[in-house]
Amino acid sequence: MYRNRGLIACLSALSLLYLLLFPLPVDLPSGIALVSFASADTVPGGYVSGTWYAASSPYYINGSITIGASDTLTIEPGVEAIFLGYYNLTVNGYLEAIGTEADSIHFFPADTTARWGGIQFVSGPTSYLAYCKVRYSGESGIYCQSDPVITQCTISNNISGPA
Repeated sequence: MYRNRGLIACLSALSLLYLLLFPLPVDLPSGIALVSFASADTVPGGYVSGTWYAASSPYYINGSITIGASDTLTIEPGVEAIFLGYYNLTVNGYLEAIGTEADSIHFFPADTTARWGGIQFVSGPTSYLAYCKVRYSGESGIYCQSDPVITQCTISNNISGPA
């Protein structure tokens, strides 16, 4: 009898693996979308700080976010920050987004036709962006009132004013 339990457990594991590799098609009603946020992080609007890890990427930004005057946000190489609406990242503190040539950091909207608000450096200590890609904002991509160091970044497909 115990032998059969092992066989059943093995078949159950194989069935689960098969479903993960070959998911069954699902017909959803019109206007309904199925979105998976597996291994992703959703960031609500408000103040942000800490570290955004590549292992938790992509980060879905669901509201305008701000790095407070005494706060730091560090973004690891390979992170994707995907803005779910016309939201911006305002930097009043310290932003360190240092990618690599092989593993850039990406800032872009979920819908490139709706765009997003871009990165605004307002005040704070000198922030650093390297090997970042800032794309499809409804602003210039990056707006500076302070003095960030920006090197080896691609700032493209941005426009001035909302789409």
